[in-house]
Amino acid sequence: MFRLAYKYNDEVIFYFDHVGNKYVASSGSLAWRINNPGLLHCHSPFAHRNGSIGSCGRYAIFSHPEQGQKALSDWLH
Repeated sequence: MFRLAYKYNDEVIFYFDHVGNKYVASSGSLAWRINNPGLLHCHSPFAHRNGSIGSCGRYAIFSHPEQGQKALSDWLH
């Protein structure tokens, strides 16, 4: 599980785990790169409540796809 993430540029997101290892997400859709299938905004209470770990412009970055899916589900209900 990642603890921090940030946008490097328009095509690359850096993720860091609890010991500092870096994972790079590039190519694919923006929603895939940021684990945010609903493209929830980073200032949304749904993003904060579901553990957003960073932002990519106005969108929240989640640690893993299931976390982003849960935030989307929370928003829809």
